[in-house]
Amino acid sequence: MIMNATELLRLHAEDHPYLSRYAEMIASATERGAEITRQILLFARPDSAQLRPLSLSQLAAEVCQLLRHSFPKNITIETVWEGDNDFILADWSHLHQVLLNLALNARDAMPDGGTLTIRVDRERGENLRTRFPESGPEEYVAVHVSDTGVGMDEATRAHIFDPFFSTKERGKGTGLGLAIVYGIVQNHRGFIDVQSTPGQGTTVTLYFPATSPPARSVPPPEEAEQGRSGGTETILVVEDEEAIRETLQEILSSAGYTVLTAANGMEALDQYQRHQQDIALVITDLHMPSMGGKELMKRLQEIQPTLKVMFATGSLDHCSPSAVLEDGANAVITKPFRIQELLTTIRKTLEDRPVSYLEGEEA
Repeated sequence: MIMNATELLRLHAEDHPYLSRYAEMIASATERGAEITRQILLFARPDSAQLRPLSLSQLAAEVCQLLRHSFPKNITIETVWEGDNDFILADWSHLHQVLLNLALNARDAMPDGGTLTIRVDRERGENLRTRFPESGPEEYVAVHVSDTGVGMDEATRAHIFDPFFSTKERGKGTGLGLAIVYGIVQNHRGFIDVQSTPGQGTTVTLYFPATSPPARSVPPPEEAEQGRSGGTETILVVEDEEAIRETLQEILSSAGYTVLTAANGMEALDQYQRHQQDIALVITDLHMPSMGGKELMKRLQEIQPTLKVMFATGSLDHCSPSAVLEDGANAVITKPFRIQELLTTIRKTLEDRPVSYLEGEEA
């Protein structure tokens, strides 16, 4: 409601610079509050985790692939994988969030550049007993995230997992990133160790109980298509959450696509009217302020009935993908999704090939 009212205020304040400036301040504060709320919800819902065997090095490699396309050129990213079995029982999206948060903190600690190193290895539980008395006798898989940045003193290190504690300047962080990391690791029966020296850098180590790898099976079609999942078409991404919008832009750009972005439905309509001849696909969130994804799709397809539209959403409101497709969408992908899943779905949509859904339907 506040965001909608602010949008109206901004529209009516265009001829009044001082009112427009206040409207921008309200909008910025509202968006920041919304982001804090989203993070609190993630922090408060441990039961939402879906635990499955996953390779920690494979997950880290996917995160690094994303980071290499988005980090400043003066930051080098190095990876070290030690040992063969690094499987743990974990929720892929939650652990992805953890590694991404740690990597972004490392980036911010190296404003003048440096080296980010992510290492995965194994550790016997008995070796952890002195630091973590509650650790069991089983083996653990460890992921070490190290930077060569500014480091922290002991007083700062003692509070980094406190909710709303932040070393960033006012307005640059919610102070919930590491609190969320701590909560997710705890929910996975894991432990965290932080070593830091001012002027030399920081290493954050996460320990998770090891598990057996899943039985080998025939790779799904998506994996077989990894070599041909990119393209050169122009895609319009419509997403109201800035972090998700920028992440999608990085993923698609690195796959060869030309990417246009919009933060809401009105921006998307404006972008499409200016680039109609170039845009081959629109990827939009389903739930956005002011104008939802379905309304946006309707208005875009009034301009160009054959335009391909794909929904990337965290919730279908209890609708099946087929119900959304019947409304005119060409494809649906639910968040969180793997990079390869996204790229494969895009490629199939652009080439008018069927997209398989978890409920067993074909689009």
